[in-house]
Amino acid sequence: MYDPAALLMIALGLLLAGAVILVALFCVYKLLDRVSRFVVFAALFISLFAISWVQGLATAPGASGDALLSMAAALNAFGQAALAFIGGNGFSLLPELPGAEATIAWASANAGALALHVVFELLSLLALALTAETVLNFFTNVSSWLSVHIDHFEQVVVVISSGDMTPCARAFALDAARGDSRPRAVFSIVREDSGDETYRLTSGDTTRTLSRESLRRRLADAVRLRATSRVDDGHVALVVFRNGRVTVTSYGEDDLPRRSVPAFVDSLMEGTADKSPVPPDDVYSYSLEEIKVRQLVCRLLPSPYDVEHTGVGLGLRPLVALVMGDDIERVVLTTAYLVRNGQALVKAHADGSIEASLPHIMIASHCADRIERRLRKSYPALFPADEPDGEPGAPALTPPATIDFFDSKFDMLDALSARAGDLVLVINTEPDLGRAPSLRNILQRRLQLRFPEVEPVFVQYDEVEKPGVAFEDSYGGRAGAALADTKQVLIYGSATESMQAARLLHKALDRMAMLVNLRYGTPAGAAKPNLFDPEQSAPFIPEALRAWRDCDAYGRDSSRATADYSPVERLLWVRGFDELPSFGHGENSDEALREAIGHLEHLRWNAYLVTTGYRPRQWDTLPERYEAALAENARLANPRPVQQVFKEQTVDPRVREHVALVDWKLLSKLDTLFERMARETGTYQELLEAGRLKPNQQKDRDIIDDLIS
Repeated sequence: MYDPAALLMIALGLLLAGAVILVALFCVYKLLDRVSRFVVFAALFISLFAISWVQGLATAPGASGDALLSMAAALNAFGQAALAFIGGNGFSLLPELPGAEATIAWASANAGALALHVVFELLSLLALALTAETVLNFFTNVSSWLSVHIDHFEQVVVVISSGDMTPCARAFALDAARGDSRPRAVFSIVREDSGDETYRLTSGDTTRTLSRESLRRRLADAVRLRATSRVDDGHVALVVFRNGRVTVTSYGEDDLPRRSVPAFVDSLMEGTADKSPVPPDDVYSYSLEEIKVRQLVCRLLPSPYDVEHTGVGLGLRPLVALVMGDDIERVVLTTAYLVRNGQALVKAHADGSIEASLPHIMIASHCADRIERRLRKSYPALFPADEPDGEPGAPALTPPATIDFFDSKFDMLDALSARAGDLVLVINTEPDLGRAPSLRNILQRRLQLRFPEVEPVFVQYDEVEKPGVAFEDSYGGRAGAALADTKQVLIYGSATESMQAARLLHKALDRMAMLVNLRYGTPAGAAKPNLFDPEQSAPFIPEALRAWRDCDAYGRDSSRATADYSPVERLLWVRGFDELPSFGHGENSDEALREAIGHLEHLRWNAYLVTTGYRPRQWDTLPERYEAALAENARLANPRPVQQVFKEQTVDPRVREHVALVDWKLLSKLDTLFERMARETGTYQELLEAGRLKPNQQKDRDIIDDLIS
């Protein structure tokens, strides 16, 4: 029988050796991130050599006093340590002695030697694993080098992500790597809260995990290669996912001096433009929720490329929206975008006068009070002014929408008023957790009983289901087409779709906005891009990008809002509305249609300004402020142009005030005020030549010439 005490000693020795190896593994893992692989190899080799030498001296009595034997033991230890890195020593936790009893007896009598033997064997395994990892890393580096230097890329993209936004960043990186015409080179860095970082290079369908230094070298190579024919688009895109937002920084395609490349690469890997040796061409940022809401609105609006596809009808029919949910940001953003794009005509008369319908937004939420407070603080002009009419100050502005708040969905439904032809949207901004189909069925039945002539469109937020239109029966099942007992449900909110590279890298998200900005700056008579024809406008994209680079934040955001709504105005121009025929039926009818669309454009512009926080600017003190600003400007060593001084007094982006944020009928009075200010200060001719005295209503009528025709 085996001695229990001996077995216990062997077990304890093995456990102790295993613990030592686990500690060694942990240290090696951490060291590989902080020190060179050579240092780890050297430390492991020295450890194996020392253990093997001690074992050799212990098994050769008198060797420690004999120089020749000691040298032989050292050479043998050197060979054993070297063989460990290629697995040449084999593996055995216990020495190979004849018989189990002899092995146990030796182990119980030589606990220290047993521990050294086990540690040596386990360190040998660690050495072999380190060799395998090094070989794999070598081939990965060679593969990544070949990929960067030989492959043909569409663009270089750098993705930085915090740990909580890794799924979104990963979805974007995989989609971006596939590219449109060719694969992109996507360099990804994920920073965990613990401080750990993961580095990947993705191109096409291939992903390689690299070390920090290896990724840095490959990124530097890619930056240098932008000027060659192996990269189609020389712009470098830095996409940062952090704190629920996506921030995109775009750098120009100009070649960098070689000495500037390391600093540029470091700034890209840090995820900031602060230390970049070159300024960015464009920086824009969206919250994830805003991206999702914009995608929803694009589905509700008419298609910009197909006049036969009117979408759900947003902007073409009076809007009544029932918005439900407790996510404050999502509800507020949904409300703002519906107000911006929900302005619609009810009637258009032969003289160009119109009757408009302002959106009616009804919000049901357990957080209704907080949502109302958020909307009032963010967009004060969205609600009726507290000042009674006639008091001095800013002129009265009709709020661009009516908004009501409810604590109960059914109280909201009871207060609903709708007519045939209205666009009734029932929007659930909460994820579908199984209760949504039942709720939709109840709401549909009640709507059918009260408003049989209304066909509501249900909108459901869902982060998982593929976005699109579904037809749902009364049990929540899906039908292939619209049937008598089905309801139309528009699904939105997919994180995967939201992270499409075509959207985030300005390929679709801002293409029309850039063209809008370019058309506004193109002189009369010059060739202009067609917003609604991608092929015709393609040659204008480089010029549009250069103009976009010089555009300020207000100009960019305003162009985006204009681009979103422009398909509505184009559809009215092409089809006509009510008493007004489409364009081309005579000069008088065309001018009347311009008048009607211009009035609608002013309503849209008012709604946009209001939902970005702007308020009407006071008129009563405007002449005095302008005169004082001119006097102050005259005292400057380098006076600014008069038109710039004039603009600064009419628009103040710091406090978000605009003098033209008034009802349509007041614009002619504003024109009179502008002319009086110009004549009284002797700046009439300069302002006239600069276009600052152009009638404000005419600016809105010119939307047809500026964007549509």
